[in-house]
Amino acid sequence: MGDSSDKPAPRAGSEDGVVFRAAHPSDESAIREILLESKLPLHAIRQPVNPDLHSPHLRSGAYTRLCEAAGEIVAVLQWHDLGGEAEILNLAVSAKHRRGGFGRALLANFLQIARQRRVDKVFLEVRESNSPALALYDSQGFERSGRRLSYYHDPEEAALLLEIKLTA
Repeated sequence: MGDSSDKPAPRAGSEDGVVFRAAHPSDESAIREILLESKLPLHAIRQPVNPDLHSPHLRSGAYTRLCEAAGEIVAVLQWHDLGGEAEILNLAVSAKHRRGGFGRALLANFLQIARQRRVDKVFLEVRESNSPALALYDSQGFERSGRRLSYYHDPEEAALLLEIKLTA
């Protein structure tokens, strides 16, 4: 007789309790933990404006979307609404759930929402050495549009600018 830890972890796309939803203020500590372990910047969470689609964080027009598996927050995507464009600020998956497809599924969910909102283009910056992130974005159709020298610090590194056009 085993406990729940004997069961395999759910994988994105498995219909095994995977949910995409807006972040709520009560999610802040889980979001903070995932972003800290991924060494990404923190953005404070505020009350949702439209809980059906997203919830804003501190800066106006910025939102946080979550992927939950079996009731646990496993991935975070934060983005900034720029009218006809959107900037992805952070995409992170908890360390124990990486390589399970949750980042890919959350990104696809976000792109679907962006299309519904009639966003023309989505862009982001990513560390030049972040091969897993580059592979993920490449797989979703993002293209490289530029490079920023010394964009990141600790360690200093260039950023690649990526974008995807959502409308023809």
